[in-house]
Amino acid sequence: MTTESREVHWVYVAEKGLVPKNEGRKILWGDRQIALFHLAHGFFAVDNKCPHKQGPLADGITAGGAVYCPLHNWKIDLANGCALAGGEGKVRTYPVRLEGEKVYLGFEITETQIPMKEVMAILRPSQWGRTKQKLTEAGILAFTQRRVFGRGKQRGLQYWVAKKKTDRSEMGISFIPKRIVILVLPESQVNTAVNALIEANQTGAIGDGKIFVSPVEEVIQVRTGLNENRVKEMGGAPL
Repeated sequence: MTTESREVHWVYVAEKGLVPKNEGRKILWGDRQIALFHLAHGFFAVDNKCPHKQGPLADGITAGGAVYCPLHNWKIDLANGCALAGGEGKVRTYPVRLEGEKVYLGFEITETQIPMKEVMAILRPSQWGRTKQKLTEAGILAFTQRRVFGRGKQRGLQYWVAKKKTDRSEMGISFIPKRIVILVLPESQVNTAVNALIEANQTGAIGDGKIFVSPVEEVIQVRTGLNENRVKEMGGAPL
């Protein structure tokens, strides 16, 4: 389950005098075009593309609290971004703040919790070198490993020892050496990790191992105390 919380980050975009009263100007922020308007009752900002045919709203004529798209005359309310005439549609709006002669736009910061998974693999020790290689080639660099002993449904290695033809006793090795590998990954990388583990360890024989995938609620870094499975984005771009 993902959770989100929102806050606003203010970015300086222009001097107040850049936009004459009752007109608009195009502002660039990253790869985004924003139309900034100076009306009698304040500044307003919306995405610079009309919801109809992507017309440049910054070139439109303003009237009251709205702008008319220069292509097909759609009327867009600058307070809420909704089309008032010409058809249905809406453009994104941005909060505007003035500090002296400087104009700031508010970009929403969204914090998203990324679903995380634990991938635990129990594998043959002889395949450890190849396992490291395949994980690294797949771009997965962080993992934990250790030597362990265990057994599966076959109860390890079982065999008969016969001193005489009529005198046999069952013997074997109950627990055999294994290598356990533990990875904690974003859910989007799980298939990549699992495929790399299978490619490195699949021989087709009994004892190739098992892979277990489990959900992880939180990933907290000890040094900072921060949740590492939370990502912040501002205006759709990762911070």
